[in-house]
Amino acid sequence: MSEPDKATELDHHILLLGSLAHRLNMISTEQFNKAIEIFTARQAQQPDLRFGQVLIDLKMISLTQIRTLIQHQKLVHNRKLDIRFGKLAVANHFTDAETVEAALKYQTSCFRERQEIILIGDILTNSGVLTPQQRDTLLKAQGRLAADGAIKKVGGPLESDAIEVPEPIASYIIGVSNDRFNATFRLKSHDITSETLPDLAALLKEYGIIYGVISQSEFIELINHRGEEEFEWVVAQGRPPEPGQDANITYHFNTDPLEIGRVLEDGIIDFRERGEIPILPEETLLAELNPPIEGKSGIDVYGNTVPPPPPKNIKIRVGEGVKLSEDGCKAYAAQSGTPTIMLSGALHMLNIWAINGNVDYKSGNIHYNGEIRVTGSVYDGFKVQGKRLIASEIGKATIDIEDDVVVLGGIIGAKMRIGGNLKANYIHNADIEVAGEVIIMKEVMGSTIHSVGSIYARNCTIFSSTLTSCNHIESKNVGNDARTSPATLGIGTCQYINKRIHQIQGELAPLTFDSELIQEELELLQQQMIDNLSKQEKDLHAKELFEEQLRRLTTQMTNAPSQQRVQIKSQLHVTKQKLKAVAKLLGSLEAEQKKITQERETLKGKLEQLQQQAAPFNHKLRQLEEQKLELFSQEANLYIFGALYPLNQLELRHSRMRTQNSLKSVKIFEEQQQNELGNPTWFIKQEPLGKHNRPRKHKETKS
Repeated sequence: MSEPDKATELDHHILLLGSLAHRLNMISTEQFNKAIEIFTARQAQQPDLRFGQVLIDLKMISLTQIRTLIQHQKLVHNRKLDIRFGKLAVANHFTDAETVEAALKYQTSCFRERQEIILIGDILTNSGVLTPQQRDTLLKAQGRLAADGAIKKVGGPLESDAIEVPEPIASYIIGVSNDRFNATFRLKSHDITSETLPDLAALLKEYGIIYGVISQSEFIELINHRGEEEFEWVVAQGRPPEPGQDANITYHFNTDPLEIGRVLEDGIIDFRERGEIPILPEETLLAELNPPIEGKSGIDVYGNTVPPPPPKNIKIRVGEGVKLSEDGCKAYAAQSGTPTIMLSGALHMLNIWAINGNVDYKSGNIHYNGEIRVTGSVYDGFKVQGKRLIASEIGKATIDIEDDVVVLGGIIGAKMRIGGNLKANYIHNADIEVAGEVIIMKEVMGSTIHSVGSIYARNCTIFSSTLTSCNHIESKNVGNDARTSPATLGIGTCQYINKRIHQIQGELAPLTFDSELIQEELELLQQQMIDNLSKQEKDLHAKELFEEQLRRLTTQMTNAPSQQRVQIKSQLHVTKQKLKAVAKLLGSLEAEQKKITQERETLKGKLEQLQQQAAPFNHKLRQLEEQKLELFSQEANLYIFGALYPLNQLELRHSRMRTQNSLKSVKIFEEQQQNELGNPTWFIKQEPLGKHNRPRKHKETKS
């Protein structure tokens, strides 16, 4: 029986329980199919038979695992309703999508850690996001709230509603881990001795556990020498599969895009020691793909073979000036230039425009599809646009660079949009957006910096500035003791991505508006076509009646006496006039229908063109939203290596605070705990910076 056939004949919740067991690697595909066959055969004689009981009878899973499955089944059942609950909460402006996403993740973590199912409405209410009235309003809208205020069960019966899962009556419990690689023996009574112990191998075999079982003598030794607090032991161990090795790429050049200058022991860059920026000739081997290596299968405590996870494969991504070998395993320079890995991961060979001097009235604005090297400064009022930029200093200029920017000196007053990483000695009065990481060596003053990656300013002081990062921020000092130059630090927030989303939505809005107008016009034309068809149908019917009348009158004219022919001739004339009028109307309707069809085809062409124009914007929006969700799931901390002075504003993902006292050498982070009322909520915590919690030092790759 195929899977679709099974789906039509078996109860949905039976399939759900079985598919959960299969997905959690408790049973194999073969076991799943065998259990379905036996269940189907036995159900005719036992109408109340539950699928979970069949799995237990066949010793495919243990009682512990069936309890886990039932909890999973309940979670899946409630999860769909809770996702809809979250969408309703956002649609009613009770909260936002990010908060709902965080609540769903917390719900998942509670289940994973404690097998506890907490409804999203209770999570949002307990954390103060929703009021109880708002929660109940949404539950009523879903039909989930009974008249007495209790949560109603929605949908059909679960597998767990009828299956009996008896508690073990023995003085011990056999448990199997979810991954099926460990079986445990847990005592319920401390009076058991080696004389009253069962034969372990025989006992475990009843549960289907046959692999990796310890000997009876080892079992007795564990029990006889247990401590006062000991009550559970691992008595069988499977052999987990050995993972293989993912594919990886070996690059044959220095891949650090920011290594300009030698890093001294204290972390400060000596800009006089700039090292060599590689300029490679055509046909140079740039990168090689190392294929994935398969892992080795394992075996669980039930004796089932467990295949290793398949290793991930990747491809060498290439851009301008780079070519791939026929097998796609090697990348070569198709032109001379500087090899660069863009933030997207694509390998480019950049042409170089070297400006020996400044970007000023002599050079004019710079627009170059390659790497731009300026030995001097970019002066106020000028624009630089290109792939990559290296300059000594940047003034109040407009900078738009697709990849990395390295400034050997400082940035003063510039407006910059950077698609890669940024490194600078100091930044004053600048407005900067960075899609990658930011490294600042000395000072940030009066500036706004929004970064997707981490901001590394370990030897830097931040004054009167706003810095946000989707990841970590590291700094030496923030603000000053005089409380005159406080800063705002956003840690783990996504202002850069939010701003880019807003910008793209603004660019997309005219296309969306025009598309909606065309859709409305198409709907009107469609209605006109329907109306015309209705009129045509009526006129065709009238035409058929007139034609029939004309035939009848013509026959009567032939056989009628002479005194009646005058009257019939008059009727024939009237009928012909009516037939002619109907034919004219039909011709007009056909012409109009043809015109509407042409208009529809023209509008469909315009709509398709607009959709093609909107596709890159929608694709980018999806990428940004996915990136935002991924970043939101990662840890984000603030590391202060010097002092965090009073009045600085700290904004983390779920909470914010203004510092009241000076904090020195400290790590600041968020943690979810229970508040005074026992409800889960987010708190900003701090701990002294020590060896155990210091971030890994950001180092440039050596040539």
